[in-house]
Parts: sequence; structure tokens; C-alpha cells
Amino acid sequence: MWFSFRADRKYLVGAGSIHPNGARYETFRDVQPIPIPDWLCDFIEKHSTPSNPPTWDAAVAVANDFDFDDMMDFYGISGWWDDDWFVADECPVAGYRHSHSIRTGFFYDGNSLGWHCFAQECPGSAMTIGQVIRYLNEKKGAPYQGIIWEHENDLTDPRWEVESLDDVDLEPRAPEPAPVPTPSTPVVQPLRDYTDGLGELLIEQKLNGEIAWESDDFQPTPASIAVTDPENHEGLEFPGRCAMYGRLATIAERHERLQLGWLYPSLLIVASSLDIEDADHHVRANEYGALLGPVHCGKNIHMDTALGSIQLPKKEEVVLEDAPGSHSGLMNQLSEEEALPRLLFLDELINVFNACAIQGSNLPSMLCTLWDKDKTGGSVKKGRQIVYGKLSILGGLAINDISDFSRVFGSHSVKGLHDRFIFGYSTSHVRYRPSLTVAEHFDLKPVHFPDWVWEAKDQWIGDDLSRGRLSQHALRIALITAACNGDAEISAPCLEAAFRFCEWQQRLRQVFKPGLAETKDAQAFEAVWTALKEQFKRQKKSGQVHPKVELLTLDMNQEERWKLIHFTDVMNSKSYYRTYSSIIGRVRKTLVEEGFIREVREDEDDGKGGVKKSKTKTPFIILLKEVK
Repeated sequence: MWFSFRADRKYLVGAGSIHPNGARYETFRDVQPIPIPDWLCDFIEKHSTPSNPPTWDAAVAVANDFDFDDMMDFYGISGWWDDDWFVADECPVAGYRHSHSIRTGFFYDGNSLGWHCFAQECPGSAMTIGQVIRYLNEKKGAPYQGIIWEHENDLTDPRWEVESLDDVDLEPRAPEPAPVPTPSTPVVQPLRDYTDGLGELLIEQKLNGEIAWESDDFQPTPASIAVTDPENHEGLEFPGRCAMYGRLATIAERHERLQLGWLYPSLLIVASSLDIEDADHHVRANEYGALLGPVHCGKNIHMDTALGSIQLPKKEEVVLEDAPGSHSGLMNQLSEEEALPRLLFLDELINVFNACAIQGSNLPSMLCTLWDKDKTGGSVKKGRQIVYGKLSILGGLAINDISDFSRVFGSHSVKGLHDRFIFGYSTSHVRYRPSLTVAEHFDLKPVHFPDWVWEAKDQWIGDDLSRGRLSQHALRIALITAACNGDAEISAPCLEAAFRFCEWQQRLRQVFKPGLAETKDAQAFEAVWTALKEQFKRQKKSGQVHPKVELLTLDMNQEERWKLIHFTDVMNSKSYYRTYSSIIGRVRKTLVEEGFIREVREDEDDGKGGVKKSKTKTPFIILLKEVK
């Protein structure tokens, strides 16, 4: 007889659960559970030693609305979980990873927050959680705006020992880093080859990082950078050559029958799985990408063309074509020893998002972590496991309209991935034709980021907070394209192309937004309201009036009749009656009651020489609230 008892932070699986290998658990024999006998309860209690939940004496109770992940994102702290400890990749006080006492981090069990740095030589080892937060606020130049403590004045509580840090030596005792030369800013002159006058051996040693660069090795600071788009591109169409750079642009333009809006993003993602390195180790090169478009429009052709155009070393190991069904499934595809490039290459990316949307899934948080760093961990059967990988993702996503996109990125767990993806987009259907694709070899060397790049990045962001994550994409794309082009440093044309590409991404994001709905009714409401707004915009732009309006008796000016939207036609065009069935009726009623729409009724004689509204509804409605 086999027996297993699960309790106290343990879990079990039932019919419908997904195994890490992708198999689905099914019911073997459907019987009623047997009540546990008293003698077995007595036996378990007698022979078991209850485990005490981990605690931290210095931890302080937090408010119910405290969001730990949001606070870490605000301070830019990354790390991994070990039970109730969030171990930071770098000590946030010292600013670097301690060489020996590396388990530095925050304690958070859902109720209280604490901190400890185990490196005795670090000033952070003597700090309380209150002092650490104060230090991080001063370092960032702005306090964290989210709610942390149960009471707003908790920070003054003397038990936290919050005191002025003016007398605390916060200078980390780090080893002296090798000096990195800062490019000078000479009088603007024609660009010259940075290798002029260097012997071949010396060039190779500098490119490989064996010898430090000198200021004369770099290009002069550009006289100007096109931070804003000089051509003022609009719309969702790919902007063309201005958003591409170097050899990857040449490869993309070679395939005249294909759509650049799908092909160039695919090339970026495939190239991101090469061994590309920032010489100063500030910018990562891995990227996640999804090609958006209807089914059977040719997205896979562009993915295959991109994969066939770039020579990937150890391609059989790098390219992963099986969608992970869980976080442990993904961990099995990575390495337990070193961070190796891995490209998750999927025809149907929806399979990954479906796995992410499973309640309690750790897969979305693991994917978010791997976008930021090469190390992650999770619980598996054999205990806590740490894996490494430079993960890139490329896949197709069948999207017929905006509501389809909102549903895919709609669940709470998946929304965090939205701004970590770049999107390929086109509305053209591509008919397949066999073509010869030659895989090109790239001789990759580390790429240097001059100081002016960071200033240009800040100018590009400006006051637009939505460009925060996009600026990270811009730097990564600049690194990828510069490395593939054989550049030793980021140039002005390279960065400008990355800016134009990310401005296109920003326009796509303004249309393809993550959904807010969590239930079927909420999804239907969001989909119906979005469809009505889209139809409103189309009719407003064209001024076109539905032909059936002329059959109605309405006291309405002719020039205003374009506002009449045929509700049934819009729902049928989206197949929403089939998708949501009877929910559509409830959604329409809610839209009326909440004042989003007004149902149109014909005018009729009231029998007294006047006019009254008929009791019979027409299929037309009018939007009442502002369309944004």
C-alpha cells in the first residue's frame, strides 16, 4: 500500500494538472476520498516533528498593501528567492557582489520585512531595514512612493534604529576597478577608423579585452544625435531603413518578398542568442519577441528565414522548440553549471502564455527574471535548484484584433511579461516561395558604450515614463546590431536606428495593450467595449452612415448620424456571440446602466400631435462617454 501525506506549505496535483514534461494528469479511478482514521492521525502526530516557519528577529510588520516586487523594481534590485529570503544579485549598499559572504538580501514572509548583509566588512551589515530603505532613497534621489509599513509614521519607530547616515561610512570597500578610458570630446572632425596605426596583434588584444583601450582608440563624440524622429513617423507600419542598422539590415532587405515588420524583429531575436557582450558589462543582449498577426499570414516563414540567415554555434543545443509547461520544465532546458545561450523558438507562443496563466504558476516570474539576468531558481522534486541561461524567445502569436491580444496578456501573471517583449507586426499576408537562405557567420567582439550614449538615452526618455523599459530595449538592440556589424563601440547611426525601432514599438504598445480582465464576464466587457470604440473611430474618420439608418424614423441631424453604431453587426464581425454567448446580453445591459452607451429608439406619433420614443429598440447604439 502506498501512502503520502501533504500538509504545511506542501502541494498535490489533481486531474487537469500539467506535468513539467507537458503530460496532463488524468483521473485513473473516480472514487470518494476515504476519511483519515483517528489511529493514523495519532500515528502522524506522534512520529512527526513539525517544522517551524523561518523567521527573522529584526523583521518589521508591513502593511497589507505592501508590494515587495514593486519596491525591488523601483530600486533596481534583482535577485532570487530562497524560502523567505530574497537574495540580491549585488549588495544594494555596497553596489557590488561580495566575493565570499554572498547571501545578502531581504527577508519577506508576506507579513514582515527585514534585511541582513552577511559580509562583515560591508556597512550594510550593521544596518536595520529602515536604515537600508533610507539609504536607497538617498541613493536614488527620490523616496519609494508605495505603501510599506502599517502606519505612515512607522519609520520614526525607535526600535528600527533609524538614524542619520551622515556618520556611516557607506563607501564600499571594493577592489579598485580597472580604469575605463572616457572618450574625449575633441573638435568635430571626419570619423576615422579606430584601428588606425595599430598592429594586428594589438588590435586583437584590445578587442578581446586583454589590453585596456585608450581614448585615442575611440571615435569622437558625435556632433549631434537624432534623439527625436526627424521624419515624424506615425501609425503601426514598420518605419523602414531608419529603424535598422548594419549587417542585420542588409540581411533583412535582401528578402524583398518578406515583411520587414516581421523579419527584422526576428533577426534581432535570433542574433540576441549569439555570444554578444558589452565590454563594460552594463547592457544585456538577450531579447524576447512575438510576431503579431492573423493565422496563416506567414509569420513562421519570417521566423524560419531569420533562423536560417544567422549561423548559430551549436545550433542543436541553442535552439529549443518545445514549449515549457511549467517553471520546472523550463529549468530542465537550462544549465545547472554555466549561462549558455538558449533560444526558445516556438511557432505557437500561446502555449507558453497558457502555461503562465495557470493559477500559482512560477513560469512568468522565472521568464521575467531571465530577461534581467542569467541565473534563476525554483523548487523541484529534489529540492531547491539553481539554473543558468542567456534566454531569448521568438514565437508567433495569432492575433486577429486588439481584444485577442488583451486576452493573451490579460491575466495578472502574464502582464508582467508585456514590456519585456518586442513585437513584430504587419497586416500583409505572405505567400510562401522556396528561397535560398545562407547562414552568415559573425566574428563577435565586445562592444563599448561611450559616455554620450547614456546621455542620449536620458534625453530620449525625457519626461515620457513609458519609455523607461523601452530604453533598455533600445540599448540591447544597439548592442546586438553593433556587435553583428563588427563595431568596437556604439555609433550614432546605430543608436539612432535603435531609437527609431523603439519608437515604433511604443506606437504598437499604444494599441496592443495588456488586458485588465480576470473573469469571463470582465473579458467580454473589455472586448465588446474595445470593439465599439474601434467602430466609432472608423465611422468618425470616414463619416460613413450605416445603410439601415435611412430606414429609421429619427429626429436627428443628417451630419450626426455617423455616430449610430450597429451593435449586432459589430458583434458578428468579431464572432463575439459565438465566443461569449449569453454574456453579450449582460454586457450590453451593463454598458447602458453605467452610461457607456445609449440604445437608439425610433420616433413615433404620441397620438396628441407630438412625438415620443418607441418602446421597440433598434440594433443601433450611441457611445456616450469620451472615447480615448
